[in-house]
Amino acid sequence: MFFNYHSQEIYRLRRRLVTDRYDGTRRLADWDDYPERERISGFIAPGSTLSTDQVGRLQVQDAWTLYMPDETADIMPGDRIEARLWDRDRVFDVDGHPEYYENPLPGASLRGTVVHLKASTG
Repeated sequence: MFFNYHSQEIYRLRRRLVTDRYDGTRRLADWDDYPERERISGFIAPGSTLSTDQVGRLQVQDAWTLYMPDETADIMPGDRIEARLWDRDRVFDVDGHPEYYENPLPGASLRGTVVHLKASTG
């Protein structure tokens, strides 16, 4: 099986550390404060959807998966993934720690990183 890892434009977003001007401590900047943006190689596949219908509010949570051919990918919890999928710009939150996979079949060399993503609306 062959995956075209270069067919989607995917970026890893990471908030920078900034110094608090009042007490000098370091903290994560807001997402609006120009996060680091690095292009990564991979593809994003849709997963499941969960909808919660509360009084006066409908929330939908989508689960997606990012597959990357690099097993040393620089992705961490707290990062965001930005991608253009099917003519729509999407932003996902990294859900948990990246995991590493290796094809268990003899002679197969497919290996890389899998990252679980989530997106919520409502």
